Amino acid sequence: MDAPRMTAVKLIHKGKVKEVYAFGEDKLLFNFTDQISVFDKIIPTLVPKKGESLARTSAYWFEECAKLGIDTHFIQLQDVDKMLVKRLEVPHHGVKPGQVDFFIPLEVVCRHYAAGSLLD
Repeated sequence: MDAPRMTAVKLIHKGKVKEVYAFGEDKLLFNFTDQISVFDKIIPTLVPKKGESLARTSAYWFEECAKLGIDTHFIQLQDVDKMLVKRLEVPHHGVKPGQVDFFIPLEVVCRHYAAGSLLD
């Protein structure tokens, strides 16, 4: 009997606190790290379980969107700090027809409070 086929993952983008991997042909795997980013600087100290918190919080809000009938790219959590999403073709200026881009032009940020320069 053949061994189960493993889906190849390939790093395609590394941000300040998240890594994006191609997961097969039509999916992406987001890996949320424990790194801290403040005003485009990465702080060398890690926050334990920050990646897990980001992934679980994001999954919660994507599931809330689904309950409201709002379609998103979210498929499921893959691990406590990883999220499987649909790879979408998002046409925008400068992209040739048929060229795939993983950029999603909408972001929702939920904060429990505002502090520091956000209050100015």
